[in-house]
Amino acid sequence: MRERPVWQRIERGLPNGRAPSDVSARGRESRARLALAAALVALAAGCSEGGGTGGAAPLSFARDVQPIFAKGCITDCHSSEVAAADLDLSSWDALIRGSENGEAVVPFRSDRSHLIHLLMDEAADTMVVGHDALSAAEIEALARWIDEGARNDAGDVAYADSRRKIYVANQGSDEVSVLDLDALVVFRIVTVGSSPNLEGPHNIWLDAPRERWYVTLINANPGRLLQYDAATDVLLDDAVLGDSPANGVTSSDGSRVYVTNWDQRTDRLGSVRVVDAATMAVIDTIQVGGRPHGIAISSNDSRLYTTNYYTDDISVVDLTLPEPAEISRIPIATDTSPLTPLIYQPNEVVVSPDGRFLFIALFQQDRQEVRVVDLDGDSLYTVVPTGGPAFLEELSPDGSELYVADWGSNTVSVLDPSGMSLLETLSDEHFSKPHGVAFSPDGRYAFVTSENRDGTAPEHHPGSPGGPNGNVAVIDTQTREVVKVIELGPVAAGIAVLQ
Repeated sequence: MRERPVWQRIERGLPNGRAPSDVSARGRESRARLALAAALVALAAGCSEGGGTGGAAPLSFARDVQPIFAKGCITDCHSSEVAAADLDLSSWDALIRGSENGEAVVPFRSDRSHLIHLLMDEAADTMVVGHDALSAAEIEALARWIDEGARNDAGDVAYADSRRKIYVANQGSDEVSVLDLDALVVFRIVTVGSSPNLEGPHNIWLDAPRERWYVTLINANPGRLLQYDAATDVLLDDAVLGDSPANGVTSSDGSRVYVTNWDQRTDRLGSVRVVDAATMAVIDTIQVGGRPHGIAISSNDSRLYTTNYYTDDISVVDLTLPEPAEISRIPIATDTSPLTPLIYQPNEVVVSPDGRFLFIALFQQDRQEVRVVDLDGDSLYTVVPTGGPAFLEELSPDGSELYVADWGSNTVSVLDPSGMSLLETLSDEHFSKPHGVAFSPDGRYAFVTSENRDGTAPEHHPGSPGGPNGNVAVIDTQTREVVKVIELGPVAAGIAVLQ
């Protein structure tokens, strides 16, 4: 697993982002915490998901961790009876459940655990009411226990066997957050890419058999597609795709992967790379319209559709041909012209449940609408208003609602795909550049990621040097209210649900 740069890991240990010179004025205790931050770098580097630290005997929750919490944390604030901020430290099970702000610990990642962030902050001096603040050695012990997997006394790692997961690509930190779908907490963070520079995990999706998940590295040079095992979240293989691989889909049997290349060329040529899932070899390149971003596949695997950002049209690819090729282009408006590109900037495409219509989300900041294309007539059918310019969109499992992430207006639009109308525009202070949408298998909850590039969404703890924390908002689809917000890494982008 690729380690983050040392300076990032030290600053993540000091979440308020102050430089060492600022901390030195705090005196001996602050200097001890600074030294502890550096020690945690070495500590985390010596840990892995397979074992402990440097051959030392692993720490025990009952013997080594619980006595630290009993110093005052449990008695005064975080017992099953009191549970300030809904955080209960009286047992391993309670700690793993987290708090109203999400998970308290992320196994194997003390640098991304809220508990350690809080204890490393100067505010920790006043957290233990009526008692001495935790020492540097005690905080280091807690961090080591987390980096060893935050195991219970039986050696179990929380949610290690989970098969109901939410995956979120954090484009600003080269990480994928893995959440348990039922507990709604982050229980694993997968570092992706291999370069010291940000490679930008952009979109993420699962194959139809639900055996593998894929993530595109849109900023990598060259761009790449990574393939992971959905049971273990272990990297299986990767493919080199060229400039700016954006979004992708797989065939119904999982054997083929189709990825748009959203490159920066202005010659109005674009392409889709076809990857053999078994070998991760690029076996074909299909020419489509300019700068394709969104992609969808028909239910019978016969057609592929791409949204062409630069040429304001939709490419239709016939996958039944001996050599799959684009067979038509469908303009998304009557006033599109090769001489005036980028009027609409189609960004994402979703196929209606009956396969007749395409719903096209537009990124152009002057357009607050979804355009609907009729595949029977290869023409524009209607225009549905939205709350703002969009990024990604998703149909509910039963096809009754279409949720659209309105990137340009910090809202979420709920559309009726059968009535072709806007049902409601949702607002929440945590929506900050909404990017991706996914649903729980039963359709009860919609999950919307926010990039939060400018930090306008409230944060429970300050972000990393990669920028402010992104988040995923959990929306109850019956009430259309945000019922929980989970902080993630910077620029939370694509999202997928393993059911």
